[in-house]
Amino acid sequence: LNMKCVFLYLLYLSLH
Repeated sequence: LNMKCVFLYLLYLSLH
């Protein structure tokens, strides 16, 4: 995983 993917995943978790 790269940092961008981690960030997008955390954003996804916060929205769902």
